[in-house]
Amino acid sequence: MIIYLFKRVKNINRFKAVLDSKGQEMVRLDRDINIEGEPFLTRGQRKEEIVKAYDYDIWESADHKEHIIKAWPAEKYNRYTECPECTFRTYKLNKRITTRAATYSHEGQAKLINECSFCKKTEFIKWITLAMLVESSSSSGSSSGSSSSSSSSSSSSWGGGSSSGGGTGGSW
Repeated sequence: MIIYLFKRVKNINRFKAVLDSKGQEMVRLDRDINIEGEPFLTRGQRKEEIVKAYDYDIWESADHKEHIIKAWPAEKYNRYTECPECTFRTYKLNKRITTRAATYSHEGQAKLINECSFCKKTEFIKWITLAMLVESSSSSGSSSGSSSSSSSSSSSSWGGGSSSGGGTGGSW
């Protein structure tokens, strides 16, 4: 409930109408219809939307002579940074690419790189050794890390028992 209210308050400003230079309310483009944001978004801005670094809202004046583009951090905003080459927020840091998978008999290998999803700038960081796979062992098929047991004794007469659990105890 708290998260819902936080998101709602955060989005109030996002969907509040923007005014053009004449003080008239602009209309927000329906991105379900114009998915690509054409002709307003650049290819780099569209790539930022695809990788979910930014969401762009496009506002257009009623006379179609003015437009405003507003950027909003999207779901994966923190996973990307601004690319030093193209300046779009499509640069993924410390991306691990496996070049040889680890097996039960051999170690694997991967490289750590920084890579831009838009302009494809790539910067090599280092090689990583991937540990060999290890077969898991299990004992008697038990999937529980702990177990409990209880025992009771019986006799030919009724009564004389006791019980406890759940914070209560009693006898009969």
